[in-house]
Amino acid sequence: MSKKTDEELNFSVKCLKPNGEEVTHKYHKLLDVLIERNSSAKKVMELFDACDLIKAGELVDGELCNMKGYTFQRI
Repeated sequence: MSKKTDEELNFSVKCLKPNGEEVTHKYHKLLDVLIERNSSAKKVMELFDACDLIKAGELVDGELCNMKGYTFQRI
């Protein structure tokens, strides 16, 4: 990865868990989890769509990226 890309991925994401707990993770850490959960070819396009929405700061329903019950938003 180039340094510019690293900087672009170094933002925080607010995650609301199904139990109502709110946690904050760096995007690159969340991305590792999302890639692991969406490694099949069938899920790749949904993963890209969800990640683009997170990067844009929109509220993302975790069901879009195989994380039912979670929501994510860039902060």
